[in-house]
Amino acid sequence: MSNKVPVAGWIAPLTAAVLMVATQGFRLGSAPLAGTEGHRAIVADAMAGGSDWMLPRLHGELYLRKPPMHYWILATFQRFVGYGSEGVWRFPSVLAMGALAAWLAWMARRWFGSPADWMAGLSLLTLTPIWSQARSADIDAMNILASVLAATCFLEIGFGPSKRKGTWAVAAALALGATLLLKGHSGLLVIAGAWLGASFLNRSWRWLARPTVWLPLLLGAALAGCWVLAAWWKVQQLHLPPDLRGLGETRSSLLNLHDLGRTVTMPLILTLSALPLSLVLLLRVSLVRKPAGDAVDADLGLDAARADRLRACTGTYLAGLLLCLVNGVGNPRYGYMLLPMLALASGALAAAVSGKTIQASFRRAMPVALLVIALVTAAAVIVTAGLSQHAPREMGTHWPAMLVATSASATVFILCCLAIRAGRLGPAAALVAMLFAVLSCPVAELNSQSRWQRSGYTDAQTIRAIVGPESSLTAGKLIWDKPELLYYTHLPIHGVRHGLTWPLSSPVKGWMVLDRREWQSWKTAHVPHVQHVTELASAVLVHVE
Repeated sequence: MSNKVPVAGWIAPLTAAVLMVATQGFRLGSAPLAGTEGHRAIVADAMAGGSDWMLPRLHGELYLRKPPMHYWILATFQRFVGYGSEGVWRFPSVLAMGALAAWLAWMARRWFGSPADWMAGLSLLTLTPIWSQARSADIDAMNILASVLAATCFLEIGFGPSKRKGTWAVAAALALGATLLLKGHSGLLVIAGAWLGASFLNRSWRWLARPTVWLPLLLGAALAGCWVLAAWWKVQQLHLPPDLRGLGETRSSLLNLHDLGRTVTMPLILTLSALPLSLVLLLRVSLVRKPAGDAVDADLGLDAARADRLRACTGTYLAGLLLCLVNGVGNPRYGYMLLPMLALASGALAAAVSGKTIQASFRRAMPVALLVIALVTAAAVIVTAGLSQHAPREMGTHWPAMLVATSASATVFILCCLAIRAGRLGPAAALVAMLFAVLSCPVAELNSQSRWQRSGYTDAQTIRAIVGPESSLTAGKLIWDKPELLYYTHLPIHGVRHGLTWPLSSPVKGWMVLDRREWQSWKTAHVPHVQHVTELASAVLVHVE
């Protein structure tokens, strides 16, 4: 197989990228920051405004719970655009998913030929679990991109067609370093899955001993270590109190076996949430390596090299699930980075169908499967479009887009049925991907509605109306737990690092915003001099003379 991709070979990656960006960028700024988005966007906003880029700060307080690379990306993009907003802070995640779609299409063509590129790139659209991460200012989309890049680079070194392993080793080192600088050890799930799963299913472990595999590990760790040492030195120089919450979070997430029920069911839930793409796991890829040149499995009829790569992709996913079990991971969201490996496996399926080497029973089953998937997806568009009309007053409804989405889903479904009837499975699969693209529109509206419900935006407006634009606020635990509430007040914030739980280490006066636990300690102690109390949905506003 040639390592060079002809000009026509770039059409599928570019199409997949543009389609991903277009669908996930719909009304991106229609909801305020919510959840942990504020922890990323507010830190980046401070950096873009001139704050320290080496030591991230949240409302002026040292914040080292996560490495800084995501803040650097958001701050750089904000400076490039010229202003900060919810849409600006979320758009880099959309671009990351677009880049991932293009990368999967390009790698699928390298490993399996055409039309694997179209199948792998467009099938990323069908992974509905990652949609919310693609539309978020949080780290996850960037982390998925970096970790999958690293994992596929390592698989290329072990099983790919390239003879220039050194170039791929450099790429693996950079991607691994980016993974560590984005979210620490969490990105290693798919990378370690590639080392273990691909080796086990292919009965090949010797490739892990190559310098092109272990040198990227050292170089990637060194890249992340440079920031760790520089940050530690600067903390010492400035005599800042250490922020060890990130280490505590890492320690609590490793070998966490507190909830065995969620841990045991997580792989099943993750696989079910990836339907219909996870159906590729039903392919019976042989677990016993055959002699070179033979058809490795009777179902797909792939040659030895392509079958090795297919086993490497499925092995990465399965080994990642096993690592989740061993580590006690109970939240499927932490396993989403494994799902793109299913897109690569689907590319192998498309190549087998195109080459007419797939077993007859699979070929007969595929039209039925495509028809069922198309019907369910079209129905989901209609249901979610109806649900999305119950939007908060501040958000407003976007009924014209929902009407277009509903009409488009019906049209695409009819075209898909006609393609299936004509026996054109490739166009039918592409139309199924288009149905998922249409579905992303009403799902995006529901996602925005959820953010309105979880955000502290409304409470922030109430606080500002009560205290006035000339006041300032003192906050404790809310800086770490709900920073967007403080951000949306657009008032100066004075942070108390150890919180505002009574008794206070030093006297504080004026307007204070407490969380429920802090306020409970004040009520229990009957704190004097409290002149005003307003209990809100997510905080308590008090004034102390």
